[in-house]
Amino acid sequence: MSLHNDNRSEEKDHDNAVSSAQLKQEPKPNYFGRNALLTIIVFVANALVMYILFGTTRFSSLGKVPFLLANVITLLVLLLMDFALMFAIRTKKKPLYTMAIVLVIVCLGVGSYGTYALARVNYNLDKITSKKDSEAVGVSFVVFEDTNTNGIKEYLDIEGKKVGFANDTNQAKVAKEELSKDGLDVDYVSFNDYAEEIKALFSHEIDCAILPNNYDSIFGGDEEGTKKLLEKTKVIKQLETSVYIESNLGSDKDLTKEPFTVLLIGNADGLSDTIILCSVNPISMKITMSSIARDSYVPITCYHNASNKINSAHVSSKKCLIDTVEQLTGVKIDYYVDTNFKGVVEVVDALGGINVDSPIEFTGQNSSSERGHFEVHVPKGKNVHMDGEQALCFARERYKFPTGDFARQEHQQQVISAIIKRIMQTRDVNTFLNVLDAAGNNIETNMTVEQMTGFVSYAMKKAGRYYDPNHLDRVFTIVGSRITGYSSNLWNEQIQTMLYIYPLWQGAIHDTKAAIDRNTNLSSPIPTQLAKLNWSANEEFKAPEICKQVYAEDVKHPDNPRRLPDFTGKNLEIAKTWAVKMNVALAANYVESDQYADGTIIEQNVQAGTNLDDVKSLIVTVVGEGQSINNTNDEDKFKACKSADEVEALAKKLGYQTVQHDTGEGSTLLFGGIISVDEESHVVTYLIKKIESIKEPSKKPTISEQVPSVDKSGDSTPKIEEEPYQEPKPNITENTEIEIQ
Repeated sequence: MSLHNDNRSEEKDHDNAVSSAQLKQEPKPNYFGRNALLTIIVFVANALVMYILFGTTRFSSLGKVPFLLANVITLLVLLLMDFALMFAIRTKKKPLYTMAIVLVIVCLGVGSYGTYALARVNYNLDKITSKKDSEAVGVSFVVFEDTNTNGIKEYLDIEGKKVGFANDTNQAKVAKEELSKDGLDVDYVSFNDYAEEIKALFSHEIDCAILPNNYDSIFGGDEEGTKKLLEKTKVIKQLETSVYIESNLGSDKDLTKEPFTVLLIGNADGLSDTIILCSVNPISMKITMSSIARDSYVPITCYHNASNKINSAHVSSKKCLIDTVEQLTGVKIDYYVDTNFKGVVEVVDALGGINVDSPIEFTGQNSSSERGHFEVHVPKGKNVHMDGEQALCFARERYKFPTGDFARQEHQQQVISAIIKRIMQTRDVNTFLNVLDAAGNNIETNMTVEQMTGFVSYAMKKAGRYYDPNHLDRVFTIVGSRITGYSSNLWNEQIQTMLYIYPLWQGAIHDTKAAIDRNTNLSSPIPTQLAKLNWSANEEFKAPEICKQVYAEDVKHPDNPRRLPDFTGKNLEIAKTWAVKMNVALAANYVESDQYADGTIIEQNVQAGTNLDDVKSLIVTVVGEGQSINNTNDEDKFKACKSADEVEALAKKLGYQTVQHDTGEGSTLLFGGIISVDEESHVVTYLIKKIESIKEPSKKPTISEQVPSVDKSGDSTPKIEEEPYQEPKPNITENTEIEIQ
């Protein structure tokens, strides 16, 4: 019995020894490694979230209370995560580890995406609001290959030649430094602007012109005459560098309390294709938008106040354009927003499109700077949804609309209003990020981030308090207008072309300034008293126009020389009658064509718009069959006269004596036509009929009444009788423009 118990005791001791040995051999859990890894991850999550908190401080004006609340909640979550991890490490309890890991995953995810989004926002906002101290400058040394007399084959050949430059431009500064570095001695010729300079190049007043690299886009208008001249230019050297520029600092106004002005600039290859002067009143939430036509003929400040098209001011600098608009309107501009075509396309696409009212259906130019890409279809209708390319095409087109550039200005304002509306309606974070990406690449302003975010926050609060929170876009009242003027033309002697210009009514400038003053200064006087106000809830209120179409002012056209009309598309008889009256020799060559009616002129050898004093003969190409004509016969010229005064004037011009043959009796004298023309003795005899006074019967206009009329003083321009004003179309080649369309 005792032995048996001893055996059982020995077996028990053996089992205990084995168990102790096994326990000693099993490894303990590696808490240190796991805790260290978890601690590092928590530290990263803390760092990311704290970066977001500090990084979003600049946007706190969007909502101080929500911003403060979000910060407090975020900090509490971080503290909870940190304490959960700390107690899990100390107690080694699985539930605490689980809670800590979940919080770490949440904070790490939010921190990672938030850091990414914040980096995108800050990067793009910094680009938009960048106070640049340098800008890229491209310089081209350009020669004209119309003749080879200047002997310039390459860059080094300009030694001793006349080289033109535009005053106060970065291109001139860079080019002069390059010429000096290369040891080339040239004869510099200065000009007020690039337009004058390139005209001098075409007329051989200079041998080489210093121009921007995109000069062909700047001056490449739609007219064939200008295109042909540009095709004959040659770049002998190009430079790309950067230069120091003075920053255009904006005002330090509080945009939530003080009214301010903004100049919206849409640039295309250096020229300002869109110029809209806006005023914003944060109290009334009213915005005025006053468009300035790109062809407005005004004094340009950086051209020593020489008059030119206002869109050319942007070629020199944004500051030049801003100073010019300030001088023109008398309105101090607080800020600018400068964008390009690509910016409009990308912003609209980022918003998912916009809705506008399109009065017609048409196909127009895409966003390419190269002309001729008419591939964008714009439908007709109310509230039409458009993507970026369609919106830009709609905002740019003018030739398809009867009112031309006026329609374009209206459409530009409509597109801008639609973009503002879509932005105010957007609630999706990714959409905002995409809009900022588009804006960062293509838009520049001198507003600060704090000013922009503060104003947006103010507008959203006001909309939520006083308006429908589901339609925040209705918080703004936008009143659009344009500074009106009248169409005119300016003759350019160097290139023998007529340039289209748009002088502005002084009354329109005054009314625009008064409207902006009323919006930005609530204590400004009201110019007129309303005698009676009619209002109906059934009718939509429409604000009155700020500027009238026409003002009681003198229309001042430049003193242009007589010019050759454009006969293409017209009947040969019109050209024949005109040539006889103007003493221009006319010859006609005939061709066959199925596209035009017989007798239609399809080509003329002298460009329309040419100074008539330099036109002695004209050759036209006519559709159909016929014999070549030449109207130098004096008899034909006299027979084309329709009055005795015309006969006497032509006889004096050709050195003829006149003989008047009278018939009948009476007090009324009627021209009876030519009796004979003796070209050898230079005597012309014509008939005068004397009759009693009668009322001349009405008659249909003869073909001679459809040809250009000539002022007997000889000072006016021969022209086809003008119809009521319409914006010039691109096929009117006598209005050739050196500009970007």
